[in-house]
Amino acid sequence: MGFTTFRRRDGQRFKKVYPRVRKTPRFFTISDATMTVESAKVVMTNDTGGSYTFETNFESIPTVELTSEASSDDQGMVTTFITSLTTTKVIWETSAPFTGTIHIQVITVGE
Repeated sequence: MGFTTFRRRDGQRFKKVYPRVRKTPRFFTISDATMTVESAKVVMTNDTGGSYTFETNFESIPTVELTSEASSDDQGMVTTFITSLTTTKVIWETSAPFTGTIHIQVITVGE
């Protein structure tokens, strides 16, 4: 797993210009290392497991986060856990039959 530091920069202040009226700042974030971020949603209907194949080719196993969002409030809390993770695919299971959306975030730092 990689590590990076983020910095916030103002795009209007790269040159030492002192105008009469100061421009509004335009902030952007830069990182020390390269990053790859992929996100997706998978809809589940009364299932206890699922899988997602990554669109990006990763050289090493990426960091994956899964979040479940129930389609109705009467469903209760469901825990989602990863059972298999490779460089091309993630497979998960839920603690109970689940109807809703699984949000997937895949992050790699430093490749």
